[in-house]
Amino acid sequence: FPGGELAQRAILAVACLIPFILAMILRGQPLKSIGWSRENFKTGLITGFLVLILTIFLRGKFLSLLGGISSEEGALLLVWLVYCLAEETIFRGFIQLRLNSFLGTTWGWLATAGLYMLWQLPGRLWELPFAEIWPGLVISAVQALLLGWMMRKSGHVIAPALYRAVAGWLLLM
Repeated sequence: FPGGELAQRAILAVACLIPFILAMILRGQPLKSIGWSRENFKTGLITGFLVLILTIFLRGKFLSLLGGISSEEGALLLVWLVYCLAEETIFRGFIQLRLNSFLGTTWGWLATAGLYMLWQLPGRLWELPFAEIWPGLVISAVQALLLGWMMRKSGHVIAPALYRAVAGWLLLM
């Protein structure tokens, strides 16, 4: 399976999501408190699909997708979706919403992007020396800011999760 390492990261993300969900349930909070509000679901879904189409277009993958995808590529997309939904629920849904109320909208957004970068850092440090990692870290920082901004504007976790899942999947295709 070409996404073996990704599947491990997805399992880790889902395992990390469990305490956040338990905290929400034990406090009696609604799904809205982790970025899954019913009112914003349609807006988040539309935003996510529009950015998804834009990403496919900008990467020049329309023709290859029209030709069809293999079952392995479909399974890889499913793994990406699980992985991104779990991480985005943690970072954009749970952490960003709470930091926004504690630090204010702008500082909460920036602090969440910083925490997201710290979360991404260990996986990158094992792969390459720092001199070769910093361009990827800059791209990840920009992506972290973009994902947080998408959550702020759409009000739902689904928009950044869809963008991130498809962008990551297209990198491996």
